Amino acid sequence: RDMIGAALPAPGSGPAVLGMITALSILAGFALPDLAQMGKTPPLRVLRQDIDPPPLRYGISWLAGVAAVLALLLWIVRDTRLVLTIFAGAAVTFIALGAAGWLLVKSLRGFRGAAGVAWRYGLANLGRRGRESVVQVVAFGLGLMVLLLLSTVRTELMDTWRQSLPENAPNQFLINIQPHEVDAMTDFLGERGLALPRFVPLVRARMTSINGQDVTQMTFEDPQGEAWARRDANLSWTDTLQADNRIVQGAFWNGESARPEVSVEQDFGLELGLSLGDDIGFDIAGEGVTATVTS
Repeated sequence: RDMIGAALPAPGSGPAVLGMITALSILAGFALPDLAQMGKTPPLRVLRQDIDPPPLRYGISWLAGVAAVLALLLWIVRDTRLVLTIFAGAAVTFIALGAAGWLLVKSLRGFRGAAGVAWRYGLANLGRRGRESVVQVVAFGLGLMVLLLLSTVRTELMDTWRQSLPENAPNQFLINIQPHEVDAMTDFLGERGLALPRFVPLVRARMTSINGQDVTQMTFEDPQGEAWARRDANLSWTDTLQADNRIVQGAFWNGESARPEVSVEQDFGLELGLSLGDDIGFDIAGEGVTATVTS
């Protein structure tokens, strides 16, 4: 829970209902057509395997399965345009792969006479089981399509993220620099003509209380506030306010206070429900520290 800050959803009957509807949809779409055929199967087929049941007309098995998956996706995603777009793309890919597989199987028939004995038997087997060969081509092609789609989406996400960054955004970060290493790091950067950064102190701490109340027993209106309160935080301190920060409430400390003070980031304070004058308790390396929110 220290590494992952996402809050679990509130308990309810939604997941159970979703599970039952999913199971019934898949069962109805893929098993019901075949179960319906059992009523039309001749009793003699129990004794003679060469008698087949009457086939389902118009590809009902395929249509039922596709309809079940499509309806389930529409209900879960709740974005008709997105689901239909993905479904149309998958359908076009399916048809293209099926046509390519069919042409491939047909074209291989002309090579039977020119191939050796072993190849001749293999090509003949492909010709006899043309439908199964086409299905394998379609399945293999769809698998490759999913892998390529993941790669494309990842690349587009990375490009979009890079475009959202400012031109002068840093691409290197230095952390865990000990106090005795600051001078050496400064010399290292200066020798290479790099701008000297501002070294910021950090200490790991865990919030333990707000106004004397244990944070593990408190209820927060904002789920993100509860996540912030129950995870480790990095605390920093400085004598002067940074140029890119501004005080929106209260006053920045001047070093004259006899007790610890803390300045809270605006969104952080809203999510935790903090206000000026609140006392926040921290556990820092086993030592308890209580600080008052002054800005």
